[in-house]
Amino acid sequence: MKIVCDQAIILAGGLGTRLRGVVSDRPKSMALIHNRPFLSYQFDYLLEQGIRRIVLSTGYMGESIESYFGNTYHDLSIQYVKEKEPMGTGGGLLLASQELSGNTFMMNGDSLFSIPLKELEDAKYQYHPSVVIALRKVEDAGRYGQVEINDKNRIMAFREKNPGAGEGSINGGIYLMEAEWLKKCAPAEKFSLEREIFAAKATQEFFMGIAFNNYFIDIGIPEDYRRACDEFPD
Repeated sequence: MKIVCDQAIILAGGLGTRLRGVVSDRPKSMALIHNRPFLSYQFDYLLEQGIRRIVLSTGYMGESIESYFGNTYHDLSIQYVKEKEPMGTGGGLLLASQELSGNTFMMNGDSLFSIPLKELEDAKYQYHPSVVIALRKVEDAGRYGQVEINDKNRIMAFREKNPGAGEGSINGGIYLMEAEWLKKCAPAEKFSLEREIFAAKATQEFFMGIAFNNYFIDIGIPEDYRRACDEFPD
């Protein structure tokens, strides 16, 4: 079955400071892999999942994204909102959410997590959590900051980095929530979604996490960008 929610927000406004040594002339979401911008691979994935409308939250060198893609990519309709200054992950999503209503997938523009979005949507409609978060199973969750869930997939806590903590689940950077809910919960125009909403409200709100083993990569550091160049199809 196809997904009902066909819209997504992508955060593409990061400065990409850690990647500047190898990608210095463009935003990191536009880093070239086999002469194609990273974003185009993400667009292809979203098209396969049934997404048809995207709002891109841009910032640093955002005009280069708009001039490259314009307002369409195959069957995708693309809209842009631009941060005048860095607003954090929450602020960037909040800005883009002004253009949308209802359930919306939200994700980072510098990572690819090839999960079936339908599973997040099914959980949202069946259990009615405030947010469904895609989690990634890893061998050392403490290296990234672990997400603890109970046997019913309810998120109980977001833990700080603790190397050596062993295997577990981390935030995979894909969310499903209602745009109106984010607008209601936003503490300010600039804020961190992960710290100021997820971690701060984990004991108050019903956050649901679904763990996947699917392919995941974040090109935010040079070694992982090079890995993407090796692993992505030419």
